[in-house]
Amino acid sequence: MAKLLERTNPKLEGLRVFVQFSKEELQKRRYLLPPATIIKSYAGNLTESETVFHVLRLDGETHLTPKNEPLIGKPPLRRVWIFARSEGRALESLVERSSDSERIEVVLYAKRDDCIPCSDTLDTDRDTVEICPGVILLMPEEKRGRTNKVSQTSNHGRTLTVAVDNSEWLDLAPKVQLNTVIEIQLWIGPNQLLNHWGSHSSNKERQHLEINISGFVPELKLVQLRQGTNLYFFVGIARRVLSPKKYFDPTWQGDKEKREVLLDCGLPIVFEELGDPNVPSIHVQKDGESFMGVCFLFGSVAFSGTRFRTSLVARVIGITEMEFVPPFVLLDVELMPPSTKPEIRIGYYSKEQESL
Repeated sequence: MAKLLERTNPKLEGLRVFVQFSKEELQKRRYLLPPATIIKSYAGNLTESETVFHVLRLDGETHLTPKNEPLIGKPPLRRVWIFARSEGRALESLVERSSDSERIEVVLYAKRDDCIPCSDTLDTDRDTVEICPGVILLMPEEKRGRTNKVSQTSNHGRTLTVAVDNSEWLDLAPKVQLNTVIEIQLWIGPNQLLNHWGSHSSNKERQHLEINISGFVPELKLVQLRQGTNLYFFVGIARRVLSPKKYFDPTWQGDKEKREVLLDCGLPIVFEELGDPNVPSIHVQKDGESFMGVCFLFGSVAFSGTRFRTSLVARVIGITEMEFVPPFVLLDVELMPPSTKPEIRIGYYSKEQESL
């Protein structure tokens, strides 16, 4: 057995990085890993020199195929937590700019289960499974950019802060200004969930949170947890669960299905996810189920692929450019009466239409 002790460098804790397969592996695996955050590190002398296993939390759940297993069909592992093995202070040197290279070579591992590594020790033989060689690069500094806001004294209705993907914002940026009245379709997906509870949760959790209990209807909520951010706590009921739409996904070389759920959280929110055919969702499975969680709330304002037509009408009262990876924009909006005529409407890809 090879045991390492937790030894996290404060300079690395919380560091955002690009983590990627090596060039050779990328050609074989044919998909990219999302950005990641370093949570902690384990260190010890596995060989003559010090070895460090950095714990990384990927920005989204990702499929992975272990070393020496065939890269055909659906990868067997699905993980948020992975490890990157490096030599000694290689990553510290990269951060301190004392290395001539702009990247470090690592070996990527997956955790055998997908729970957060919380022990003071790491048994590399028992707790990890090797994936393949990879690289780590530093990410540009992530920060808030320019912010424009209207006077708060002119706001009368309910206000929300939502994120808009940069791909949509580039389409709309010249047209959307402060006080522009727009349509906005609220949505979240698995990558926007920080934690969640529903039909998949244990009986103890469901009893404690009073969700999906016969005869009990939870109070619908959408509560902003921090002013000026799109961080929300939500409690909703699935009003409509649409039949999945199946398609062939070239990335995984296999069939996938798109699932859409209309959540009633006091306001309509579309929950979208991709799944494997015949594998039940761990989030919501049928009409009437309760779903609760903490999320980053997003909104479509230019175009949307959902079959639901549950957009809201809102006036833009704040615009903040978020210089993150990938970049996005935070919109502060004031909800308007449904009869208000929007200046900008959403374009929908799907010809099928569903509403609440």
